[in-house]
Amino acid sequence: MTSARLVQRAFLIHCQSEFIEHMLPKRRGRQPDLFKVLVVALAVGMTLTLGYQINLYHLGQVQPMAERTPAPPIIDG
Repeated sequence: MTSARLVQRAFLIHCQSEFIEHMLPKRRGRQPDLFKVLVVALAVGMTLTLGYQINLYHLGQVQPMAERTPAPPIIDG
């Protein structure tokens, strides 16, 4: 093969590879927006915390009151 033919063949292979890369979907998509991820994480955390506190207030068992007071401290002197 002549050098001109090799250059032409290399150019065709290069063009084909670019065409194939252009036609195939990219494996790595867009990067998620970090601010949106932070807002979603905060919203989920606040919702879970609020739900937990509502659950404790409305559905939790009422703690019985103490029946006797604690014993007074003994002071030697």
